Order: sequence, then structure tokens, then C-alpha cells
Amino acid sequence: MRSIITLLTIFCLWSPIASQAQDDDEHSARWRVKTLSDIDSSYVRFDSVVRSSITEQNALPRAEVNGDTRRLASETTVYEITAYLTGIKRELDGDYHLVMMDLDSSAYMIFEVPNPDRPEVRATSRWQLFDKVKRTIDSLTFGEQRLLIERFLEVPIKLRFTGVGFYDTWHLIPQAGMPPNRRELHPVLTVEVAQ
Repeated sequence: MRSIITLLTIFCLWSPIASQAQDDDEHSARWRVKTLSDIDSSYVRFDSVVRSSITEQNALPRAEVNGDTRRLASETTVYEITAYLTGIKRELDGDYHLVMMDLDSSAYMIFEVPNPDRPEVRATSRWQLFDKVKRTIDSLTFGEQRLLIERFLEVPIKLRFTGVGFYDTWHLIPQAGMPPNRRELHPVLTVEVAQ
């Protein structure tokens, strides 16, 4: 019994430290691609929005990416996806991690909103879009997300988003909502309540 308590204590003490280190590494991985400040962001087709669904995005083949991977051709499309917001987490860097569920299936996906208050994000040409999305999410959920915990909504909210398709790097600690192909909508560009 004592060894179980010791193991649990070590895990509880180590877990936040490991999570902090992991988040620091992950949030810097492909940072420029995530915030549209990379050299290849000029290839993103902002004037041609493609309707899609979480199920369709989950069916795409997985791309192997690491922190140094430049924007892929499959990350140059802006999608419009209507889905249910089921959970939200404020990441260590202030980004909003939104857990989204497909309208017609149990498929999940992560949509992410860069923190518009970070100086690196303010230096991008689209920080005002990120700020508007963040304020909209705040007004629809719990107010500004201050805690670094995942909050799940008792009643999901049906929302329509536009954002850029993105493949995330592998995470040591699994993330709620992450599909097997690690496809995300990142960054989210617009959000509105859907009927």
C-alpha cells in the first residue's frame, strides 16, 4: 500500500512539471505555421473557403510532422466547419484549445485559437481576427478562460468556424479531442453561432 501511495505522489508531483515542459516544447513546435507568420503562409488560400466536417478531416491521411516541418500543401486550405463545442482549455501560452464534435457522428477534433495578447501573435497580420474569436468564445462559455484545466460543457454549443487545416506534432500526453491523424483547425479565423 505504501508503494502505491508513493507512486501516486510521485506521479502527481511529476505530472504538472512534465506537462509544463511538454507544453513549452509543443507550443513552440511549428509556432510560425500555427499563427500564420511562417514564410509559406502566403500560399494559404484565404479567398477560397472549403466546406468540410470533422468526419471528413479525420479521414485525411496522417502527415508525419515535427517541430521543424514547414507548411504542408495540405495546410493551405481554409475550411468552414460547423460542429459542437464540447470542451475548452486555456493552454499555458494562453491559446484556447477547443474540443469539437462532429454534427453527425462521434468524431472529435481540436480547433485552436492563438492567444492574441502574446507579442509574437500581435506582430502577425491576423491578430485582430484571433482576438475577435477569443472574445466570442469567452462570451459564449464561461467568460475569459483563466484556468489551465479542460472544462467540458454540459450543453454543447453549435458553432460555425473558419480556420486553416493543420497537422499537429505528436504529444506525449494525449489531448482530449485529438483525432488519430492529429488534424486540427489551427488557427481559427472566425466563429459564429450556427442555427
